[in-house]
Amino acid sequence: MSEEIALSSTYCFFCSSELMYCESTPVKACETLCKSNLDKVIGLNILFARAHCIVCKAKYIGWYFNDELVDLSFRSTFDAYYEDSDLPEHQFIAATIKIAASNRVTLFSGKRSKTKQNCDTLILTDEELQILKHLLCYAVEQEFFELRAGG
Repeated sequence: MSEEIALSSTYCFFCSSELMYCESTPVKACETLCKSNLDKVIGLNILFARAHCIVCKAKYIGWYFNDELVDLSFRSTFDAYYEDSDLPEHQFIAATIKIAASNRVTLFSGKRSKTKQNCDTLILTDEELQILKHLLCYAVEQEFFELRAGG
């Protein structure tokens, strides 16, 4: 597939799920689905359909060949760059949380974005810090996310 208009993957960009739901019958390239990149895909033996990730609901255009999903593009742009309307219902964030002795908590967000990495610093009371630690432990127990040791 063309790298600038497709992700070269059938896995969700946001949560890495391979569970895509095809919302409609795949059709030949058309302006409605393929937007301004129609000229790049016209004539290919590929069908296209609206699709979304079953896990996080991110929105895509699925590329189908012989009834098999072979690639994805973001729905709003029909390329490898997403817009807000393509974002999942649930945000998946890779983050580093640093807790200093002074109760200074810094969260470095690795959320996938076209812009720079986000960073927030909070200074918590001892009570707030304990609540944060309990919430993190609970979230790990419930498998909302996993903790990894880091430097």
